[in-house]
Amino acid sequence: MNRVFSKNVIITLLLIFGGVIAAQDNSLNTISPEQKLYEFSVIYRELYYNFANMDNCHGIDIDSLYREYIPVIARTKDDYDYFRTAHRFLCMFGNGHTYCIPPDYATQNSSRPMFTTKRVGKNVVVDKVCKIYGGKIKSGDEILTINGMTPDEYMEKMLLPYTFASNIEAKKEMAQIGFRGDCVSFKHENKRLDMTVKRKNMEEKVSVPFISFSDYPTDSEQYRQIYDFYNTAYAASADAFATDKKNDFAYIKLAACYEQFDKFFFENYDNIAKYKNLIVDLSDNRGGGGQYTYNVLSALVDRDTILSTRSTTKINNSAKKAKASSRIYYWNDSTVSREEKDMFYPFFYNNAFEAIDWLPEYYVNEIPDSLRYKGNIYLIVNGCTVSAAESFVAMLAQNPKVKILGRQTNGALGQPLVNELPSGMKFYIDTYKTLDTKGIDISKGIQPDYYCDLTDICLIPNPKERLRRYIEVVKQQAGR
Repeated sequence: MNRVFSKNVIITLLLIFGGVIAAQDNSLNTISPEQKLYEFSVIYRELYYNFANMDNCHGIDIDSLYREYIPVIARTKDDYDYFRTAHRFLCMFGNGHTYCIPPDYATQNSSRPMFTTKRVGKNVVVDKVCKIYGGKIKSGDEILTINGMTPDEYMEKMLLPYTFASNIEAKKEMAQIGFRGDCVSFKHENKRLDMTVKRKNMEEKVSVPFISFSDYPTDSEQYRQIYDFYNTAYAASADAFATDKKNDFAYIKLAACYEQFDKFFFENYDNIAKYKNLIVDLSDNRGGGGQYTYNVLSALVDRDTILSTRSTTKINNSAKKAKASSRIYYWNDSTVSREEKDMFYPFFYNNAFEAIDWLPEYYVNEIPDSLRYKGNIYLIVNGCTVSAAESFVAMLAQNPKVKILGRQTNGALGQPLVNELPSGMKFYIDTYKTLDTKGIDISKGIQPDYYCDLTDICLIPNPKERLRRYIEVVKQQAGR
């Protein structure tokens, strides 16, 4: 398994989890109620003072929600239930960079359903299946019910509350039934999915267990089957390159924003430069580090200076908060000037922001003009285009020859605050309100120029066939 693919698997297992967490030494109760409440208070404190996107949380009052969850946290039946509940609390704030992940030791006991699904119209259909199930569930099965619920009911009740994204469309796209979106479980739960499926116009009852790597020796057939399934499940998410001479298109899939992002692009850049049209596929790119995208941006933005996205962040000032409090509690409101209200009150109500002045407004393009790409660029995005990949999209969009196709991105822009609690759980809080190069708020995700559901194409394993289908969409949507 190559290093980038390994990172993608690890990130997926950790970041789209919505279930419960294994306690150290396989004990179910290592965290006292007092520690749970303390840790939860730390989450609330950091969220209250540092979360930058409360304006996107319509209908949520952070204090009321915190008070509502205090007894829920106190009553959690074990460590697993506690972690699940804390994660669900953070997911209430609807932000792609606000969530928690389990302690490192937990993944050894995690389990997942070993099949993927896709939408065909309004139906949910099984796509790829691990051989470990021995034919119990098959590719092409239409799922009618899951644990007594319709697929949509199951997603609404079991998946969405534990899925983090900044817009509902992205949440639904990430909350896929099966391996890539279903809640992680743990071995002691012995979780199963009891389903009714339609197969060859006949309804059948099937029951499939969640599977854990750690159940099998590394030299066993079952372990190999799971490993092969991982590769199959992510086949369409790997880096890929293809060309179409007849239509004058090059296509590159960039799976994650790590070292390979830069390396793979420039390995193929001489070929890319031969074509008048380039499709850059960032669907299901879960981000990574923005530093790995700058050279690619420089090659694709035909400008001597490249504008950066802009950001503001929440600030606290105790003296100004105190000044506001005296006026709020002891002064007649009519005697407080507008100037004083504007200066002091945002700090009392925890809604004061400032521009992040140490972020550069632009940087110099070090790639010579003669070596920059001059053709049309079509970006493919979806709700699983996340973080550094979104920043790449936002900055590349300053090129007038760029068109964005697909669905609204995840809205996980900016820098999350990371905090590790005594239990080993880490939680993340989004600290940026992000604007694009034109000053437009994109903190809920980037809207495409041409909205279209490209899920079926994104899942095609063969890059040549994927490119052929994308060209059809570009011609139809972008009018090329």
